[in-house]
Amino acid sequence: MNNYKRILFIFISIILMFAGNSQAEKKELIWLKGELPPYVILSGPFKKMGNIDYIQNLVEQSLREYKHISMVANTKRIFFELKKRDMVAFASALKTKEREKNVIYSIPYLLVLPNAILIKKSKLKFFKPYINKGVFSLEKTVKESDFKLGIEAGRAYGSPVDKILMKYKGNKNIKVYYDNISRKFAKNLLKNNIDYTIGYSCEMTYFLKKLKKKENVISVPIKGMHEYLLVYFVFPKTKWGKKVVIKVNTILRKHRNTELFHKSYEYWLDNMGKKIYRKYVKEFYRKK
Repeated sequence: MNNYKRILFIFISIILMFAGNSQAEKKELIWLKGELPPYVILSGPFKKMGNIDYIQNLVEQSLREYKHISMVANTKRIFFELKKRDMVAFASALKTKEREKNVIYSIPYLLVLPNAILIKKSKLKFFKPYINKGVFSLEKTVKESDFKLGIEAGRAYGSPVDKILMKYKGNKNIKVYYDNISRKFAKNLLKNNIDYTIGYSCEMTYFLKKLKKKENVISVPIKGMHEYLLVYFVFPKTKWGKKVVIKVNTILRKHRNTELFHKSYEYWLDNMGKKIYRKYVKEFYRKK
């Protein structure tokens, strides 16, 4: 019996040794991340509950041959690392011609709504003269009304909006915040310090949830803006990058148009945002 136990112990030890070696031999894949709530949430009560967090986790689970490491950086540093290093990845990239010179893009996996006008639902009726067929005329509102608009200094909202804000720079009804308005605009709307602001629908929902407020704030599309933006995974333009993107594309095709994935984004949208998002998703995948 003692010999049996000894043999069993040696057998288990060998198995554990090989399992340990297998884990140790895994190559590291570094995931570059930037704080981007509610898409990527790095801390707090909603940590890892962003919709990009969700899909990245699915990809990591499928790429079992790697040891997955996270590295937090700003956007500039992220694309510097992608240009200079191998075996790094970024899960929340928008496509530009400049970036395409240095990185390999996956297939698009997420449609995000662009910046929109954010208004308390109780005030929407006062803005009706500036809304035509569900689209908000920002220039007409700034030019003709006394409604107070809150914006963040230096933030790029999108070409059509940025041109209007530049044109009416110094307007008495445009209140400029010189810190991150994402932390303040929900409070300012709720307190009526401003009548409307510009931002992502999901941003507002995130901060309202964080503030534990049930106030109904809705989003209205802005005239001239893109209907939606596409989000991609990106990898270095290397032999490894070309190989791994094929695997990632297979994973994305499996999950990107599932109800569970769409709900991971819709969770952070207001009711109007959900309707608009579902409309564009339906149109996008009908073309595929």
